[in-house]
Amino acid sequence: MKCLLMFVLLSLVGATGTASEDSTGTFDNPFQLDDSVVVSANRNPGLISKTGSSVTVITSAQISASQASQVVDLLGAVPGVDVARSGGIGQISSVFLRGAGSRHTLVLVDGINVNDPSSGSFDFAHMNLSNIERIEIVRGPQSVLYGSDAIGGLIQIFTKRGFGAPEIRASASTGSFGTFTEELSLSGSGTNVSYSVGMSRLDSDGFSATVKDGVDGEADGYSNSSISGRLGVLLGSYFDLSTTVQFTDTETDIDQGFGVFDDPNYVVDNKSFAGGIRLARNDPSSLWKPSLALKYMDHEFESVDGYDVDHPADSAVFVSDAERFELASEHHLKLSDKNNLSIGGEVEWENYNSVNYYESFGWVMNDNDTIDEKTARTVGLYV
Repeated sequence: MKCLLMFVLLSLVGATGTASEDSTGTFDNPFQLDDSVVVSANRNPGLISKTGSSVTVITSAQISASQASQVVDLLGAVPGVDVARSGGIGQISSVFLRGAGSRHTLVLVDGINVNDPSSGSFDFAHMNLSNIERIEIVRGPQSVLYGSDAIGGLIQIFTKRGFGAPEIRASASTGSFGTFTEELSLSGSGTNVSYSVGMSRLDSDGFSATVKDGVDGEADGYSNSSISGRLGVLLGSYFDLSTTVQFTDTETDIDQGFGVFDDPNYVVDNKSFAGGIRLARNDPSSLWKPSLALKYMDHEFESVDGYDVDHPADSAVFVSDAERFELASEHHLKLSDKNNLSIGGEVEWENYNSVNYYESFGWVMNDNDTIDEKTARTVGLYV
């Protein structure tokens, strides 16, 4: 713990800035990464050709050309990545790297851990592509740099940064099963500021995952409202401050378990928030690049199954809330043209609580189960 506090103090003295990816780019667009650069493998920008890890980068151009709407649609085409979906749009979607469990794949959004603290995994069903610049997939164990959550590998998602004159984009699309999507974004930059904000809304009537008497059952609808924002501020010539915010609110119709029992009023509501602020030195010629970051995420889950004609004696309500707060510091030292030394530390607090109520007359007795708030603290150091 003393070592971690020392890292924090050094960061406050010597650093400010955006995430480490901002130290690369081109003269015409210094806020975006070059396609040949990867950040996630070493926590420090470097050429893919000089990176020992097995890495795939999905660039902005590839995202645009794919015409996909969800991140999970792109991941399924990446070597070594398996995707399991429990149904249509909005249904649980899990990702497995090289056969490892889904909870062993760490998912970061602009460096923020968005894995659910209660399950350890991340549900890709609700992650759209509306404000995403690039995706990096690092296959194989990354536990030395990222902890036990990355036993199978790491997926890091970078949101867009604004550049140039203010630009507003709006789009709308429609498709089968009563699906409608609307997107609106604003981005740009000034002398010392860059900004990017994206909003999206998706609605779909969906389809039923069950068959009842040879006829399709009740359609499972889905709605998704998302907001994503990123702000960067230059502090002096080589220092930078970056803030990222992500919010998603979804509602999904689901059926009873085993995939054979239709249920017209079984609804799952997910609300997730992730935000972070980071200070880091952004001087390409500096031999020492320290940084300090504060990160927070919260995931609220609620499932409600009310009474209906087909299930007159059943009702269930489950509500849970999981949150994570993290303080992290990184230090990258250039020892020579071919050698770098990275030192870092972080402390993480996770909280979880839930309430479960299930009622089934004639089957079991009423059950009321509550988990009072539980807290876990993790401290990690790496070299």
